[in-house]
Amino acid sequence: MASKSSFVSLRSMILLLYLLLCTRSTTAAVKSVGYQPGASGGYGLFKLMFAIGDSIADTGNAATLNPNASFNKLSYGETFFGRATGRYCYGRVIVDFLERKEIVSKSMVLLGDIGGNDYNQPFFQNRSFASEIKPLVPKVIAKIENAIKVLIDLGAKTIVVPGNFPIGCVPGYLGLFQGKLGPEDYDVFGCVKWLNDFSEYHNHALKRMLNRIPHDPMVIILYGNYYSTTLEITHHTEIHGKAILGQKEFLCSCMPQAQSHTV
Repeated sequence: MASKSSFVSLRSMILLLYLLLCTRSTTAAVKSVGYQPGASGGYGLFKLMFAIGDSIADTGNAATLNPNASFNKLSYGETFFGRATGRYCYGRVIVDFLERKEIVSKSMVLLGDIGGNDYNQPFFQNRSFASEIKPLVPKVIAKIENAIKVLIDLGAKTIVVPGNFPIGCVPGYLGLFQGKLGPEDYDVFGCVKWLNDFSEYHNHALKRMLNRIPHDPMVIILYGNYYSTTLEITHHTEIHGKAILGQKEFLCSCMPQAQSHTV
């Protein structure tokens, strides 16, 4: 029988599946896919999936490139596999859950998330937000746009492009700025407001690009709304479980160095 913590993690991940699978759209317009309480709908009609992104999507590919890295050792993998698998996570990542829903006849490309690590690095190096970090956004968006064009040229017909998480709620960032900010910098849920504003800045720029990128009418480009879905989970702990971001689950599960910070 699954432990309580495993159940909370599984429940959280199932909610995130709505980001990618709960759509019946057959139009070419860019749409936002996210968890909507009470919304009805079926699973997407995809038999295959190609996941391109960072540690949120990696099921162990990086391990083949760097077998001696820390993510190839416990405590990585301890909550599900019981051993390290090369995932940057204590258990399973989003792609592991999506693989259980391979149905019907089409392929889907999950492009991202991309950009998170581009921002993480300078943030944790205490680089200037105004002059060094925020100006990265147009460059990141341009790289994502180029990747989409390459995928379309290769024949991709359905591409899901996730936005950024609300990093102001992520334990690593809460720990980074702990003791450095005033009460006015936090919202009622304990998240850093200006960091979440930055995530939204990235996501708005991403959506503007997705709406203008030229593509054949038969190509479907979907925006994966990680931001709102994550906030839905963290803002309604009475439904989705307590301290999801602060235990070895969900976002924190992929940031082991931040596990001591609870929200």
